[in-house]
Amino acid sequence: MNRQPAERFGGDGLIFTKPEGFRNCEGVDFQSMPTGSATLQRIYFPCQSMDLQAEILKEHSKRQTVRIAKWIGPDKRRFRQLMELLLHGDRLVTQRAAWILSSCYEFHPQLITPWLPALLKKMQERDVHDALKRNVVRGLACIDIPKPLLGTVVSLCFEYLNSVDAPIAVKVHAMTVLQRVTKQVPDLKHELQTSIELMIPYVGPALRARGKIVIKQLVRDQNTGKLRT
Repeated sequence: MNRQPAERFGGDGLIFTKPEGFRNCEGVDFQSMPTGSATLQRIYFPCQSMDLQAEILKEHSKRQTVRIAKWIGPDKRRFRQLMELLLHGDRLVTQRAAWILSSCYEFHPQLITPWLPALLKKMQERDVHDALKRNVVRGLACIDIPKPLLGTVVSLCFEYLNSVDAPIAVKVHAMTVLQRVTKQVPDLKHELQTSIELMIPYVGPALRARGKIVIKQLVRDQNTGKLRT
C-alpha cells in the first residue's frame, strides 16, 4: 500500500502531525480546524512541539492557561519544561507558569508530587511572587503530602497564616493545608486553632468566616477524638 508522507499542520503555537497512511481525511480541512475542536480531539494527533516560554508570555488569560495545561496533559517531559521555567524563569514567567501549574494538577495531580521538594525550596526564597505562593499552597491542599515534607509544609503554612502581609487567598489555602495535616498530626490542632483565633479580629469578613468554619471543624474533631477514647 502506498503510504502518504506525514503532514504537519496546526496553529496557536501548536504543531500537529497527521499520521502516515491516515485514510479518513477526505473533505476535512485540518489546516483551518481549531486545535480545540471536538473532531480533532477525537482523532488525536499528538502535538509535537510548543515554544512554551513564548506561549506563556504571549497571553495572560484563563483560556491560554487551560490551553497550555491541556497541551502538557499527563506528559512528564512537558511538565518538566513548565517546572524549569517556573523554578528558573524571570519573575513574569514564574508568575504565569504558577497559574498553569494550578491547572495542571487539577487535571493530573500526580505530576506535582515529585517536584514538591524543589517547589518548597523555591517558596523559601526571598521576594517570591504571590502567584507562586497562592498556586503552590492551593495545590498542597489538594494532595497527600509525603511525610518527609510535612515539617517544611507546616512551617511555611503557619508563616503565611500568621503574616500580616500574606494575601487572603494564600492564608485561606494555608488554613486548609494545615487543617488537613492535623489528620496526620493531631497535636497541631491546638496551635492552628490559636493562630486562627488571634488572626480573626484583624481580618476581613471572608477570611474571618473561613477561620470560624475551620475552628468549628477542629473543635468537632477534638470532641470526636475524646468520645472515641
